[in-house]
Amino acid sequence: MEIKPSSGIGDVTLSSSPSEVKAVFGEKLWEEWMDGNLNDTLYYKNIIIFFDKCDAYGPLTNAKIAEIQIYKGFNALLFGQNPFEMTALEIQSLLAKNGFESKWYKELHAA
Repeated sequence: MEIKPSSGIGDVTLSSSPSEVKAVFGEKLWEEWMDGNLNDTLYYKNIIIFFDKCDAYGPLTNAKIAEIQIYKGFNALLFGQNPFEMTALEIQSLLAKNGFESKWYKELHAA
């Protein structure tokens, strides 16, 4: 899946609802206990999708994505490159090259 900075990942966008995420990733959530309260998430193997609204049972139907975390082992590309084979500086450089320059990256290269 292609990581789309400021937009989403694959066919999932930051405006996607829980049902739209499930249409892409499936209904079955990853079952391994991952420590902590995950009521605001849908979690699959190597990806956790956080929502802005939830109750004690999970994201609400009108919730939208607030954050997406991916972990090593998830098949993702960032501008055609595997981010898990890159250093943080290489990722920042790739982002900057594609118009997503961070404050941290600008400060690092200001000197």
